[in-house]
Amino acid sequence: MGSADPLLIVGIVLLIILMLVINVYLLVHWQHPDDQNESILARLLILYGFQLSAVSVLMLPLDVANDGGNPACDSQSMLTLSSTLYCGGINMYYLWESMFVMIYFTVIVLIPFATFYYESDSIDIMDPSLQKSRFWPAVMQESVLVVFFLIILLALFFTNQGTTNLPVTNFNFALDELSVEEYTFSESTRSNGVFLSPLLTLSNSQSNSLSSLATSNTDYISYPVTFPVYLIGLFGWLGWWFFALFAGVGLTTLPFDLICEYFWRPHVLAPDELANMEVELQERTREILEVAQLLKRERNSGLLTRSQVRKRMFADRMEVNRLAQMAFFLERDVGEFAACKEANVRYNPLVPYVKLFAGSFFSLLSLLWQLQIILAVLTKPAVSPLLSLYLVSFDGWFPMFGNLTYALLSLYLLVCTIKGCFKLSMRFLCCKLHPMQVGGTYINSFLFNMGVVLLCTVPLIHFCVTALSGYTSDSDIYLMLGLQVQHLVFFSVFYRSNFFIWVILLVSLVLLPFLLWRPRDKPTDPSDFKRQLHTRSMTSSSTPSSSSWMFPFGAGYNLIPSSLGGKGDNKRHNGS
Repeated sequence: MGSADPLLIVGIVLLIILMLVINVYLLVHWQHPDDQNESILARLLILYGFQLSAVSVLMLPLDVANDGGNPACDSQSMLTLSSTLYCGGINMYYLWESMFVMIYFTVIVLIPFATFYYESDSIDIMDPSLQKSRFWPAVMQESVLVVFFLIILLALFFTNQGTTNLPVTNFNFALDELSVEEYTFSESTRSNGVFLSPLLTLSNSQSNSLSSLATSNTDYISYPVTFPVYLIGLFGWLGWWFFALFAGVGLTTLPFDLICEYFWRPHVLAPDELANMEVELQERTREILEVAQLLKRERNSGLLTRSQVRKRMFADRMEVNRLAQMAFFLERDVGEFAACKEANVRYNPLVPYVKLFAGSFFSLLSLLWQLQIILAVLTKPAVSPLLSLYLVSFDGWFPMFGNLTYALLSLYLLVCTIKGCFKLSMRFLCCKLHPMQVGGTYINSFLFNMGVVLLCTVPLIHFCVTALSGYTSDSDIYLMLGLQVQHLVFFSVFYRSNFFIWVILLVSLVLLPFLLWRPRDKPTDPSDFKRQLHTRSMTSSSTPSSSSWMFPFGAGYNLIPSSLGGKGDNKRHNGS
């Protein structure tokens, strides 16, 4: 019985330690100073979440080396019910189940509860001297969310949706045309529920002879999957929608923006140019404050009924996101102004060249993934295994290097996912901005991005299993995601047609000419925004009402950049 390569295990352990160091660095150096006294449990949850995602992604090379999905494993040890040993000595199938259940427990229970707790108010609005508990309101909100998910999950599982239909190709041939003694039959089974019998071992010449004489047809074997596998399949399918869109956007925008930052690097400006930039930034700051005052006045005017407030809830959310976008771009431009002002003093001239190199290298990684999708996944039959062949070639003599390559390719997709989410938020204002900035990232932004990463972790592993099938075909994760989940009732329609993989490829390719046409993100025009608010206030002034509601930013929002005298962000006041 074989075992995983010790050098490979050492490499994976070192990578996990390295990821822990990186996660600690991100949390310490990227958090906002206002959150330094925030709950230690929230910080531990952030470290746990990012580390859980990294460990899950890096488990795949260990699974491949364990070789537990190889049907040529010693079948006698697997037929023994008391035996838990697989080819490599590790039961990776149940380890994968445990990791994925932990991921979805974190996404559904821990992250929402921490977010509800962090963003709740601890000060009573009616009596500011009173302190409110933030724990029980968070528990109530989380309970509603958990019950909602459980009802949907159990209803789908027990309505015959937890069934997988595995395609099987049957070969029929006449025995009188073959010499049966020339062929070797063997029995093999798997204790995790997949039955492979019989196995026909043929040489190349025998295979050609059989294919010329046999007739084939495709049939399906249906059997129910376990509840954890269906849980993985359902939430994995939901995560695929986000992963396909965000990863497709990030594959193009991440290298493109890094290369553009080289061309937009700070330059030494004349004193009059610096003065003009400062006046322009102050004017933009004044306009943003005017927009914020208009929004606040509209919400406190009492001109809207509660039904009108509910009807305009989505539009109001979009306006708040638009205002946050304007403040974010102002903060960015103020930072660039400060860099130009201190270009001869404190600015490091090597930074733009590092970004240019990183952008060029990431462009190569994006191109490799696009070629892998085209040549190994979407073309039938596959033109070339490409990256799979590269990774398999290192398994024979230096597995650690193949492991490092896979870690680089897969973790790059995670970074692209975060980049794509943030890029779409800035362009389409569909959700609240949660930027990741050095020294300017709040706890709720960490939690949001961690939720996106964890939700997209299982689809990312599924994508790697599919795109690198020549490398992962003998692994337990291929058995789980590539067979059982891939052929689940209803979900198989999307997987068999490679729908999500088509989305990743098309989005990444179509986005490039759009970025070339409009490479730099631009904020909303404050003049148009103010004109819309003035027009709406005039039309709604004819509908008096005694009800009013609070300005959604609250007292804790500060839209003035720090370099112009403010705190530089829009963190909600939470009483901490």
